[in-house]
Formats: sequence, C-alpha cells, structure tokens
Amino acid sequence: IAEGTSFALPVPKPTIFVMDPNYQNPKLTQASAGVEHALTPDISVALGYLYVRGSYLTRSTDPNQSAPTTVTTPLLGAGSASFRRNNRSTPHPFTNFARIIEFQSSSSSEYNGATLELVKRFSHGWTSRLAYTYSKVMDNKPDATAVVPGTDDSKYAQDPGNLNADWAPGDNDVRHRPGPSGRRGAPARGSVR
Repeated sequence: IAEGTSFALPVPKPTIFVMDPNYQNPKLTQASAGVEHALTPDISVALGYLYVRGSYLTRSTDPNQSAPTTVTTPLLGAGSASFRRNNRSTPHPFTNFARIIEFQSSSSSEYNGATLELVKRFSHGWTSRLAYTYSKVMDNKPDATAVVPGTDDSKYAQDPGNLNADWAPGDNDVRHRPGPSGRRGAPARGSVR
C-alpha cells in the first residue's frame, strides 16, 4: 500500500432495541368449570373445562421492514401460488438502522381445553390418575424472545403492518394430550405405617 493511500471499511448499520411507549402489562382472563362423580368408593371420574384469554401479551417486532410484496411462484405439476413476503433487501423506513426490534404488548391468545379424568385410590395413600385433554391454542405470535436478527426471524409476526394476519393455531397447540400419573400422599398424623 502506497504511503498516503486511504481506504474505508464499510461499517454495518446497527440494530437497536426499543420499548413501545404505549406498552401495557399482560392481562389474563381465566374461567373453568368441572364436575366429578364417584363411580365406586375408590374410583371417580371427572370432566373439566378451562378457558384462558391472554391480552396485551409481549412480542418483539421489527417495524423497520419495507412494505410486503406479493410473490407468485409456480407449483410442481401445474398452476401457481401467490403469497406476501417482506423483502429485507429493499429500502426500509429507517435507513440508518439494519433492524429495530421493538417490544410491544400487541399480541393475544386464547386457550380452550376439556379434560376427562379417571382416578383410582388405593390403600396406604396411593392414587393413580389417567387423564385425557383435548385443547386448542390460538394466538398471533406472542414471543418476546425474538432478539437475534436473522436467527429468530421465524418468531416474528409475518407482517408488522397487519399483526392479526398471524391469528392461527399457536406454536404450543397440542390437541390431544394423555396424562397418566400416580402419587403417594403423606400418611395421616398418628397413623401406623
């Protein structure tokens, strides 16, 4: 390199993290109902229902994205499919920053679940339980852990301009859940082991 020669290295644009000035604490509303019936002195059956609604749930979004564009792609065989996507290579609103990760309270969720349970009580404090839960979780991407640009992109809402477009079965949606369990209770005071 000749004396007096200068060259500049490109400086990457920074990613910044901000809080939504209108952030609210999350709110949960819950309701439940249940009924239990003794089939015999040591066997019972129960049916329960649980509803949980989450409002103002925390999520992280990147408002520094260009407007989504419609892309049409050919399908194998015949026809085509169109979808909307954000293009990181097109100019975005705040050009001095790569990404702006904003923590918001703009997400919500809803859980509905019904549980059928069979309980058998044995001697010496032993109890066995067999439960089955059928449930459904709907949400619009409540995830505040999306903080690593490029790696956590799947955790963001697809379109920060239309957050409700992500209202769908949640990442934690498990429709069928069997649950066998057993336990031994503490002996009653003064009882003989």
